[in-house]
Amino acid sequence: GVNPNLACATAAGKVFIHNPFTGGQMKSGAGSRLITGESNVPDLYYLNIGQQVSAMGAGCLGADEKDTLFVGSQTHFLAYDVHNNSDLFYREAPDGVNAIAHG
Repeated sequence: GVNPNLACATAAGKVFIHNPFTGGQMKSGAGSRLITGESNVPDLYYLNIGQQVSAMGAGCLGADEKDTLFVGSQTHFLAYDVHNNSDLFYREAPDGVNAIAHG
């Protein structure tokens, strides 16, 4: 995204994203992977992956200066735009994703 975020995988197949710069105003809704956190922590969001996360990374993709969140599982690879709450791509990975390197 535009501002620094903290992203960590959970054991429940989700990635939590802490973004203290939005004031609880990140886009979430129908058809979105992003789920708002508890009301007492307005800057915490959950990205629903639906599978055990096996690898994560972040970096710029192309000429865009915003970071992209990369998430891998045993069956898929996701490139996610946190700022716009959208998948950039979601691809099947038959051999699974165990490491992500970007650069």
